[in-house]
Amino acid sequence: MQYSVNENFTFLYRINYHRETKGENTNMDMFPFISYSQNPKRTKVSFAYRFFSVNKSKTATKVHLLFIPV
Repeated sequence: MQYSVNENFTFLYRINYHRETKGENTNMDMFPFISYSQNPKRTKVSFAYRFFSVNKSKTATKVHLLFIPV
């Protein structure tokens, strides 16, 4: 069963929130700072693009800190 949920709103000053769910895929963005993405194969969380990011899959975990792979 496919379903889709979209939410959009702006709060504070120029911080846009967007959340979208399609089936098992979920994406959330608080532009320009935070993004979150999840599906059955991977989960990704990032702050300020790759200033800090964690990308977890079933086989590996990748981390970026200060834009440098750790």
